[in-house]
Amino acid sequence: MPRTRCRYALIWRQIAIFCNEVKGKSALALSRDLDMSYKACFVLLHKLREAMAEEMKGRVVGGEGKVAEVDGGYFGGYIKTSQP
Repeated sequence: MPRTRCRYALIWRQIAIFCNEVKGKSALALSRDLDMSYKACFVLLHKLREAMAEEMKGRVVGGEGKVAEVDGGYFGGYIKTSQP
């Protein structure tokens, strides 16, 4: 198990709050709710989102012959190259 400075009970609370939010939870709001640093909440939420994306990799939303509609979403993009 990797080392962490946070107590495991606090990590479980962060995960529960993140998963129970309908529209997601920002790191700033989570840091206010749990009285933690913004950086700690940001790192944990980033890891959770990466794990969720990895789990959903290769899956099709909706299924065969079905349409999934999304409002106000931005998907894809590109990485900007650094210019001198």
